[in-house]
Amino acid sequence: MLFRCQSKKLNRRTIKQRISAVLISAELLSLLGFMTGCGGSKAAIPQLEEPIVAEASYRPLSKRIVGKKEIMYGKVVPREYPCFAKEGVDLKELNVGIGDYVEEGDVIAVGSSGPYSELITGLENEIKSLNRQRTNTINISNKTLEKLDYEKKIEQYLEDDAAIQEKDKAIASENENQRFSVALIDSDISSKKKQLDELYNKTASKVFKAPCSGYVSFVKDISQSNHVEANENIAVIYDPEELYIESDEYTIDNYKYEDYKCKWALINGKRTPITERKYTNEEVSYAKSVKCNPYIQFEAPEEKLTMGVDVVLFFMDSDDTEKLAVGNDSIYRENDSTFVYIKSATGTDADEKREVKLGVTDGHYTEVISGIEEGEQIFYRNSEAIPKRRDTGDAVSGDFQEKCETEFVSILNPYSKIYMSEYSGKLLELHDVGTASAGDSLYVLQTNIGSAELEDARKEIEMLDINREKERKEYEKTTSELETVLNNAKTMNTEEMATDSDAIHETMYLAERTQCELDILNYNESYAKEQYAADRAVAEKQLSNFSNARKDGTSDYTLNSEVDGSINSFGVTRNTRLEKNQYIMTEQYSKEDNGSTRMHVLVDSKDPSMPNANPKIGEEVIFYNETKSWTGKCLGINGNPERYMLFTRDEQQHATYSNPYFKGIEYQFDFVVDDKITKEDMEKSKVKFFGKDFRQVVIVPSTSVKTEYDNLAQQEYNYVWKVENGEIVKEYVTIHKTPVATGTTYILDGVEVGDKVLK
Repeated sequence: MLFRCQSKKLNRRTIKQRISAVLISAELLSLLGFMTGCGGSKAAIPQLEEPIVAEASYRPLSKRIVGKKEIMYGKVVPREYPCFAKEGVDLKELNVGIGDYVEEGDVIAVGSSGPYSELITGLENEIKSLNRQRTNTINISNKTLEKLDYEKKIEQYLEDDAAIQEKDKAIASENENQRFSVALIDSDISSKKKQLDELYNKTASKVFKAPCSGYVSFVKDISQSNHVEANENIAVIYDPEELYIESDEYTIDNYKYEDYKCKWALINGKRTPITERKYTNEEVSYAKSVKCNPYIQFEAPEEKLTMGVDVVLFFMDSDDTEKLAVGNDSIYRENDSTFVYIKSATGTDADEKREVKLGVTDGHYTEVISGIEEGEQIFYRNSEAIPKRRDTGDAVSGDFQEKCETEFVSILNPYSKIYMSEYSGKLLELHDVGTASAGDSLYVLQTNIGSAELEDARKEIEMLDINREKERKEYEKTTSELETVLNNAKTMNTEEMATDSDAIHETMYLAERTQCELDILNYNESYAKEQYAADRAVAEKQLSNFSNARKDGTSDYTLNSEVDGSINSFGVTRNTRLEKNQYIMTEQYSKEDNGSTRMHVLVDSKDPSMPNANPKIGEEVIFYNETKSWTGKCLGINGNPERYMLFTRDEQQHATYSNPYFKGIEYQFDFVVDDKITKEDMEKSKVKFFGKDFRQVVIVPSTSVKTEYDNLAQQEYNYVWKVENGEIVKEYVTIHKTPVATGTTYILDGVEVGDKVLK
């Protein structure tokens, strides 16, 4: 049966209906023939000499990558190194802001150690005191032994054996006393050091240092609380030279394409092989055990990546080399035969029916193994009228960018000053939420420390001073007496020394023995002075604490702001009871930043014109108003608790996450411009950025892309009219779909740079 569309008076809808009816009839006839064949009888099958179409359409047999392609979206991001808490902690210091550069080992944050700090200070002071005591004990004992040795020499001079034995006993006793006293002190020092080490271990985990050198892209938001959960990131540092591709479509526990044969991405205008980042078995096992699986990550070792751009990733379970392929709309089947129609050489004779052998398919095109040659014109079923106008455009290599815009921009206060209660007491006054200037009272605390405690602290210092003065006077008096004896002894003539034993005991080695006594006196004086200084420092610290708490005993404790900043919320309310080290508030502020301005952006995630509205770290943004514009760079983006960072550090596996800012807005980011932005410019300006940013990809005019709907498959397909050798050919394409009007369309598959398409 031959059907030709010759009447131009019929409208297109009528034509399509008739075509559909005839096509269905042909398919039913073929199906009936197949069914009767199965029953054992063979009915005559009408030969399909010429296909039934709206108009004759042909495309040349050519090579292409054919086979089913899976597509995934990714973005180029820097390798990130988190500074995180291994266990829950309350921060008392946070020293970095988004955009800062830090060196490895820099202190990022410090956690509150609560009572540990005072215990550590106390133990450190006690150990220092014991070490002073140990040194003094040894020095005095050695001088005592030296003096005893001189006394023994006197007995030896007198040849008094009994007295010599007594001196030997005294020397042995002194040696034993020194050994025992030093051992006792050493035991005490060891015990206190053990206690101190335990406290150090407890507080060491509360000092958080940068794991690498780089830029800060995320900082924990502590505007409402200073608490950090276990495995939560306090800050994230990145290396801009270490880039990779990340896709948030899959995590490592549900990734589908690990065993696929071919994987690539279009990077810098070239099809580039990609490989998955391989985690260790220990890391994968740990992530699965805690159900904290990271997004899939890829590397492209053959190409230089650009931070902040988007890429499309392709996966094939078959060979990705180009093969001869025919459109599925050219393929016919009868019984066990598969064939196509070849355009006659003259163009007037009937098309040649050619049997073919086929291979893999992608749904639109199928590999040709044999039966037809490259360049032959293959008939395809085309229900769409070929356009008569031939206004063409080129498929070009260009950047495809989804432009987004928002006016919710504010100056960024990247630094946080944390205020915790210095003392226990009642909170009397509290600064209002909002702007706080340097010198403003932030809170007033009615402490438990009264005038009696303050007076006791003062009296303790007075007693230390009085006792020290008594010791000093006694030392000076005794020193004077011993120096007189020493000076007289030095002038004594040994020949004039008396011969009786009492006189000999008194005068022999008198200078040496007196010098020993003077040395012992000086050792004790040095020890007393050092101990006094240490004790007074502790007492002064206590007095200072009490004085601060009571403002010199005349009023309650008031804390004033040291910077110009802002307060968003409080952890406490007025007239409530506070414990020491309890969180009160966070003040956020800026620093002078070498003439640049950091800004914070909020994006309405419900706006349908801005899909995937978050930019990427390192992405270029434009800050502008009616008269000015500034180019900036994205410094950091909002945290995502579903995005885990899996890594090994110090031979231990971790999976950490970054909590979002506590402002209820999903899309937020920070950027910087190298200029000082005035308040007036801020109020009038908007920020423009890219939701998606693909570089050097295949783009065509958006008017070139057409759509058809397959009722049988219940699916919509896109195609273009491509000009090949002067002929207009229908080419199915895969496109990046976006609700953002861009004027061009990114062609993922089906068209190459240089192809001509109808507009």
